[in-house]
Amino acid sequence: MYGAQSAALAFANELIAIGVGVALITWAGNTKKLALAKVTGYFISVLAFLALLYTAYYGSATAFTKSSYKHTAKNKHYSSGKTCNKSQHKRSHS
Repeated sequence: MYGAQSAALAFANELIAIGVGVALITWAGNTKKLALAKVTGYFISVLAFLALLYTAYYGSATAFTKSSYKHTAKNKHYSSGKTCNKSQHKRSHS
């Protein structure tokens, strides 16, 4: 799977996890009997938010530094724009 697609899926899953955590906190309310549910909701929400920040940062950093156009530029002649492999590159430029 490509980096951008996996980052988008991770981002979506983290948004769902934040929603589940907030729903759990809301459902638990102020009752003493559901204190464990409320703590679990806070735990899920905080971890999902931290994961969301991590995914957003590294997903955008990867998109701007390791994009596909930089990888294909290695195999192109800058003067002609034609693609070549390494053996052709050595013969024509050595």
